[in-house]
Amino acid sequence: MTLMASLDVTGLRYFLAIARHANLTRAAGELGITQPALTIALRRLEEALGTTLFVRTREGVSITATGEELVHHATELLAGLERAGHAIAGLESGERGRFVVGCPESLGIYFMPAVVARVARELPLVELALVTARSRDVEQAVLRRELHFGIVARPLPHPDLVLVDLFRDWTGLFERPRRGKRAGAASLRRGPLVYVDGLPQTQEILSKLDERGLVPEHRLPCGTLELVKAMTAEGVGIGILPSRVAAYGAAGALAALGGQLPRVIDPIRLIYRADLHRTRAAMRLKDLLADGARRFR
Repeated sequence: MTLMASLDVTGLRYFLAIARHANLTRAAGELGITQPALTIALRRLEEALGTTLFVRTREGVSITATGEELVHHATELLAGLERAGHAIAGLESGERGRFVVGCPESLGIYFMPAVVARVARELPLVELALVTARSRDVEQAVLRRELHFGIVARPLPHPDLVLVDLFRDWTGLFERPRRGKRAGAASLRRGPLVYVDGLPQTQEILSKLDERGLVPEHRLPCGTLELVKAMTAEGVGIGILPSRVAAYGAAGALAALGGQLPRVIDPIRLIYRADLHRTRAAMRLKDLLADGARRFR
């Protein structure tokens, strides 16, 4: 058994009481225990440390050099434990803590600034970090406990995740706003079709276009949805975009192609692990994230 394992907080409290009073009877009275019980506790502490902490005198007890050294360390240790207790109580029931939230840039760029500003006002003791990644990567990061919360499109069901519905978006085909007739099947076939490759929504749109014989001759894969929007707004081609991206941002709103062209529904959900430590701050942050996303809807 190690030295730390053989020591206990009660024994150190008893020791400090004896050191303050230099008298076992008075120390026992302060602690509300009998003198024999205090003597036994002191003997156990001395045995654990392998030293004599007090010597008896006519007036009571006198502390030894090793006892003086223990006073300093025991006082510091008990004060640290008290601070830790207060900190833990604050994390459990207070609105403080550190949290990491993840979401795709196309979701976070529009509503997260307002949410973060609200968190700063209502939860000033909460430290927040934001991570942007694709929805599937955010899901995996939440499962790996790298993120506390994620806001994602079309999350896959998982037994370890809680999914909270926020709103429903849709992905479809968009063009630069124009007067008069909008782009039709012919212009769609010519392309170029601008999109982010690898997104599930993009693949579904492309598959549906292929089924209808509307796959364009020219394609322009891009790295981000914001770049797709910028290209579409400049008239480079027709973009595959979520409606939230097409409707917001500095480039201005784009026009959705009408007719029977394919669209894909995107349920947007807040996700977190089912075993998330549900402190007061964590639950308040969850509510603010959900409310901010729903307001964006």
